[in-house]
Amino acid sequence: MGVFSPAKKVVLALVFVLSGCAGLTLPPDSGVQSPLSSQAYLLSGHIGVIDRQKSFSGSLTWRHLKHQDVVLILSPLGQGVARIVRNDKAVVLETADGKKWVSGSARALTQRILGWPLPIKGLHYWVMGQPAPGQALTRLNQAGQLVHLEQEGWIVDYSGYSQQGQVMLPSRLILKGPEVKVKLIIDRWAPA
Repeated sequence: MGVFSPAKKVVLALVFVLSGCAGLTLPPDSGVQSPLSSQAYLLSGHIGVIDRQKSFSGSLTWRHLKHQDVVLILSPLGQGVARIVRNDKAVVLETADGKKWVSGSARALTQRILGWPLPIKGLHYWVMGQPAPGQALTRLNQAGQLVHLEQEGWIVDYSGYSQQGQVMLPSRLILKGPEVKVKLIIDRWAPA
């Protein structure tokens, strides 16, 4: 049972989870092999969304590379809900029924198709416990970790960090945007 390293166990677990996602999958690894950093990471966890009209809960798997993000959103039973691919040129959202939409903004596209916004461009910094480039209001705890962030019209509160190798990374975040609240619980971090 102890044959695989923790990082390989995470990847194997993700392969098993993603194999049942009705055709929604992560793209093949692009060959980027770097330590866990803001330039390349793989995370998995849970997402909960509440807005004025409805709520959603499920799981999330996200591969962030220097010039691309691939986010899989799964139902509580593990079925694929959406696959979002963002690169420097466009955002493509694909649903489990094979329909695809393209936009210049992940936030606008997820709002239109899923019914709630997911600000992937800024969020990829926020999940690392960092503000995105640009103006931001921040508050740190005594350990120097981000506990409150206001940026791009969002308020992000951090309620937990976990040890990941040599660094502490966020494990619980609550994002509050216009008429929506998104809760992220990050269970696993790994190099992408």
